[in-house]
Amino acid sequence: LATPTDDDIHEFILNQFEVLWDEYERARLLIPAGNLVEVSYKELAADPEETVALLYAALGIQGYESGARQLVRDVVRARLQEYKTNVHAPLPTELRDAIKQRWVRYAQAWGYT
Repeated sequence: LATPTDDDIHEFILNQFEVLWDEYERARLLIPAGNLVEVSYKELAADPEETVALLYAALGIQGYESGARQLVRDVVRARLQEYKTNVHAPLPTELRDAIKQRWVRYAQAWGYT
């Protein structure tokens, strides 16, 4: 077997994400209204407690204030207290441009433009 080149690997990743995003877009149309709530990582990371409260409310789930809020607070405190976002080397310009071009629908859907 041939060892894949960096270009081969990049193409595979770009393509796989496109396939997954297309499948997700199709699948979410099958979910009944009111049964799907989407939040971005940015929203969740900025205020996990309130974001989970909004999820409970949007899905009509009772009990957040009577117990789940404290659980979320405790879990967030325990799990994220020392969490540091990964830092990566900048991508080569050509690859960054390919991502912007090929993943534009995803970026627009989540406000990453």
